[in-house]
Amino acid sequence: MASLSAIDHMVDGYALHEVILDDSGTAIDYRFLEINLAFEEMTGLSRDIVGKTVLEVMPGTEKIWIEKYGSVAMTGVPISFEQGAAELGKFFKVNAYQPKPGQFACLFVDISEQIETQRKLARSEAQLRGLLDNSRDVYLAVDLEYHLITANTVAVEYLDKLLNVRLTEGSPILELYSEDLAASWKERYDRAIAGEDLLITESWDREGLRYDSEVSVRALTTDGKTIGVTVVSRDMTEYNRSREKVQSLLDDKEVLLREVHHRIKNNIYTVRSMLEIQAAASEDQGAAEIIRNAAVRLGSMMTLYEKLYRGEDFRKLAIREFFTSLFDDVLSSHVYPVKLSLEVADVSLDARTASTLGIIVNELLANSLKHAFQTEGDHRLVFSIRLVDDQLIMEFADNGPGSDSLQDGGGFGMELLSAFTDKLKGSLKLDGSAGFSCELVFPFEGTERA
Repeated sequence: MASLSAIDHMVDGYALHEVILDDSGTAIDYRFLEINLAFEEMTGLSRDIVGKTVLEVMPGTEKIWIEKYGSVAMTGVPISFEQGAAELGKFFKVNAYQPKPGQFACLFVDISEQIETQRKLARSEAQLRGLLDNSRDVYLAVDLEYHLITANTVAVEYLDKLLNVRLTEGSPILELYSEDLAASWKERYDRAIAGEDLLITESWDREGLRYDSEVSVRALTTDGKTIGVTVVSRDMTEYNRSREKVQSLLDDKEVLLREVHHRIKNNIYTVRSMLEIQAAASEDQGAAEIIRNAAVRLGSMMTLYEKLYRGEDFRKLAIREFFTSLFDDVLSSHVYPVKLSLEVADVSLDARTASTLGIIVNELLANSLKHAFQTEGDHRLVFSIRLVDDQLIMEFADNGPGSDSLQDGGGFGMELLSAFTDKLKGSLKLDGSAGFSCELVFPFEGTERA
């Protein structure tokens, strides 16, 4: 079990519980055994809840929490999920595992702001018909009765070509599909209406030709109320063919085993290992890529926590050593060599600031490796952090083809950059005119210099 001093300095919320079963062995409640300070800050609950059950503390707790945690505690199979807690008025991203039979521990972060941002984006999507018709992606919206609200020109042409389906606004879209296809899409619509965001990779064979697509299905909301579902489908055929050629150059098997520990670094190792193993086993290459990206992000957090807890004071971090290790770890595993120029000021940052900055840098680095350095060539990266007039100036640049934004499908990378720049109270400039470059400026708020 992690010591109290360690868990109380974790950035993520942490709690240890024991599950309570009825006579039939079904989970009906669970008891709090241990929580950390981040748990208290994120939930607003005090340490007085230790020893009490969740239904004593929050009688309106959704049944799904007890079911998911009960399964972990009794089967030992770890899970990761996102779920809202109505009594707290928040959404959380949770990783849960079994430390011993009948118990479960969880690490979680508050993603309420992210969920709210996604809802605002969904409302905006319904108003962008003119832009959608100029898009190369398929876009359509369906109401709660599965009638078509709208579809862009690409959607009309694509479905006519692929399925011989003619879309007209107001038509019952499920009736236009075959019986099996209608059942599959009804399930997807229902899951999206229930609040689940779906990202699906599909392949079609028609007249001897293969078509690949990446499909996003999510709830369409206005003023906080769900009014239907939006579907965005991107033609991934050429992209997948290129990716398969690159993938053939990589090792087919990658197995990472991590020793189980009882402190923070080991929790992150466990989550990362689960993600990497799941990615390696997945037959869905689109999903595997998303999982691998998440594992890379966790990798930077592993380096961060390792440096924090090996230092004399784990409340602060010497960033020169941290970023040297981060770049070495990531670049050493890349298929093509990358020349790195790195200059980092000899300063220390508090754990929260260092963690935030580490996530930003990791996102930039992952973007360059994925989009700038995927062929043989003279690949170069320049990274520096300077202290100027009580401000830290971070500069990142690659010599790739250039882009004025992160090229992560769906814009998740840009959302991360924007959100974490705001968290640092900083400003961000991107330039894609000659390679990709980024300048981040944020205040150096009196943290001790190394």
